[in-house]
Amino acid sequence: METMAQATEKTLQLESAAFTDPGTRRTVNQDTIFHQTGQTSSGDNVGLFLVCDGMGGHQGGEVASRIAVDTITAELADLFTSNDGYTAPSLSTLRQKITTAVGKANTQIRQYAQKHADRTPHLGTTLTLMVIYGPNASIINAGDGRVYGWRKGQLIQITRDHSLAAVLAEGGVIDQTKIARHPQSHIILRALGIEDQLKVDVYNWEIQAGDKLLLCSDGLWKAFENPNELEQRLAKDITSADLCQQLVGEAKQRDGSDNISAIVVAIRLVVEC
Repeated sequence: METMAQATEKTLQLESAAFTDPGTRRTVNQDTIFHQTGQTSSGDNVGLFLVCDGMGGHQGGEVASRIAVDTITAELADLFTSNDGYTAPSLSTLRQKITTAVGKANTQIRQYAQKHADRTPHLGTTLTLMVIYGPNASIINAGDGRVYGWRKGQLIQITRDHSLAAVLAEGGVIDQTKIARHPQSHIILRALGIEDQLKVDVYNWEIQAGDKLLLCSDGLWKAFENPNELEQRLAKDITSADLCQQLVGEAKQRDGSDNISAIVVAIRLVVEC
């Protein structure tokens, strides 16, 4: 009896989740988060992920983080719309589109602060952004939010902090593990809304099956001073939603002095017959 072998196709799929909590000491959550995934008409994975931590205390940091997320998501919304004749942008074109969106968000925040100078004279927000398009994750960072990559049991901190404590660590004055509790860790050197010209760091990560990517505010990573602990949490074989809630819940239990936000993106290998 003759049988025909079924053809199999292996594709990568994005599984993302997000969770945020004001913590135990603050009544207002100044973090604003966003995540969206989809596919183009040609089957390319698309994902947009944002963690913005508002600065300005009672002067409206939550306003700055919301403006940043609303502006950037509106500017990049067409990444999720395509048709049969759609041509995927090159990596350089995509990055230019992202940085233009970030620049517009910076301008919008500064204009809002100027218009409401009596209430919000020092308005700003950190920015941790990732766009996945096809096999590439483009990552942009300004401030002390972080992006971690977990691959084959190892945790890698992809971004670097823009804080005075981080500068001291880079210069060898303090150890990297001391950044979280250093008194100058809250002095942020880059953020949206602070200056007319915003300088950001840009990174690239080529996604692989089994990867997990974590975007988080400082309220989360500072609760895990030993990176091995965070590595162990990401190694768990659970859904992105469960992992997000566990990470935020544990950070709140350990510290909780700041708002806590996390986005987890898992790269799953899907086999279709």
